[in-house]
Amino acid sequence: MKKILYLVILWMLTACEQTPKNSQNNHTASTKKVNQSGKASPHINSKKLKSLTSKKAVDVIKNYFDHLNQGNYEAASQSFAAKVDQWITVKNTSPKIISNEARRFLGAKKGVKYTPDVNKMVWKENTAQIVVRQQWAGYDTTLEVWLEFDKDLKIKSYKEGRIIKRRSPKLAQLEALIQKIKKVSFPFEMNGAYLWAADSTKSLSVAEMKMFGVDDYIETPENQFFHIGYFTVFNNIVGIVYCYRYRELHYVRLATFNRLSGKLIDMNDIGFWGHDHVGRAYADRSQHGTLFIDEELIVNKWEFVETIKETNKTTKSSGEERFEIMRNGAIKDLKKKY
Repeated sequence: MKKILYLVILWMLTACEQTPKNSQNNHTASTKKVNQSGKASPHINSKKLKSLTSKKAVDVIKNYFDHLNQGNYEAASQSFAAKVDQWITVKNTSPKIISNEARRFLGAKKGVKYTPDVNKMVWKENTAQIVVRQQWAGYDTTLEVWLEFDKDLKIKSYKEGRIIKRRSPKLAQLEALIQKIKKVSFPFEMNGAYLWAADSTKSLSVAEMKMFGVDDYIETPENQFFHIGYFTVFNNIVGIVYCYRYRELHYVRLATFNRLSGKLIDMNDIGFWGHDHVGRAYADRSQHGTLFIDEELIVNKWEFVETIKETNKTTKSSGEERFEIMRNGAIKDLKKKY
């Protein structure tokens, strides 16, 4: 009997010890469930976070290249972390050194333009792979660039990878020239007033004039070449209309190039306007007109006026000159005066 009583008491004590423990476990589980669904622990959309991070990285990349294009190297360097593992070939560097090196390398170059293909950027964790086209006078190369970012989305590593495409210096120079010239649509019409309004921003450099076969060009206020516009002749053949100005004389010329090789195909004077300085003591001479350019035909309508000073006699003459633009880029002078 004592043994049975003892077992009953022992069973009751054991039950009392287990009840609080089970109750505590149930409370803990309940608390965890509340935390997981409550405001204190919100659900994080990892895909959305990744998209937001990559977008910010794109902004940093675009900001860097935009400032390089503008020649603002100090602003471009602000896209980098305080300590940079590598920038192109320079290791263990800083934004200040990057700014100085960029200025040293790009400062004297003409037509600097970096074009990152942000739409095809590959983003993984904190690394971006992007294709960038680098251009300046005589250089046009497209290559891969690898960038690594720190936690603040500052660039801590910038490495150039394999070259995807490289244009010849001649072709690169032609493309750089085309990009700064206005593309004209057909039919294109112009007159002397258009030429007289030309400003210095349209002038062609000594290096650019070598593309047109002019090797001895020295630019002065009275001796200048400047561009007018360009158009596509056929497929990869492009025509560039430009002008040689000497004092008050304007010679309008057309040059055709192969856009795949950069090679000059043909060149011809297609118009002349201005005031003649030769023999001015004897007579005043001037020629004006209008130039029409269509897909295959160029028409130069001109009017010549001469006044003899001694007799004050004025004579006028007018006519047309026509040129045909062949599909292979050749410019055919139709010779006949209309």
